[in-house]
Amino acid sequence: MLLAKKLTVEERVQRARIKIVDSTDFPEFKAMAGLIMVGDTSFVDGDHPVKTACTNGRDEIYNRDFVDTLNDAQLRGVVLHENYHIQYRHLTTWEHLWKIDPQLA
Repeated sequence: MLLAKKLTVEERVQRARIKIVDSTDFPEFKAMAGLIMVGDTSFVDGDHPVKTACTNGRDEIYNRDFVDTLNDAQLRGVVLHENYHIQYRHLTTWEHLWKIDPQLA
């Protein structure tokens, strides 16, 4: 009997990205394939200032401890959320607010 291997956080995020662009349940996400492939994806540990997930407008950062609290559907939602920030250029559109209050922005 083979035991299923527990996926690492990195493997889970990669699987979420693949499921998003190869989704038969939500074919509209296929259009995000090119966007999702742009930039780097990195991972930090729990004591890092990034406590959940974030983007700099191109790259994505995920906190391993946060990802461990999510089920697969929630993780796909977070990956989509970060990529929508990139798609809609939130970091450049709202840069003026960041200059006023980075934490709030």
